[in-house]
Amino acid sequence: MVASLAPQDAVLADNETRVPVAEIKVGTRICVKAGELIPIDGVVASGRSAVDESSLTGESFPVEKEVGGRVWAGTINLTGK
Repeated sequence: MVASLAPQDAVLADNETRVPVAEIKVGTRICVKAGELIPIDGVVASGRSAVDESSLTGESFPVEKEVGGRVWAGTINLTGK
């Protein structure tokens, strides 16, 4: 299961506090920097990036993500914040 590869904590976007993933509620904005694993399934609220989804799909090419794009726990944010 990919979720088991995901980090157990996340960084809140509003104050950069690190919190356990279990405490994240729907609508909470988090920040995932380039090179970091995405800790929870969600939707891009701002910015754009390439995401490595190979752990989920097996596809070796990064997938471009922008506002409104879906992202999944255990994948890697490659280029954006």
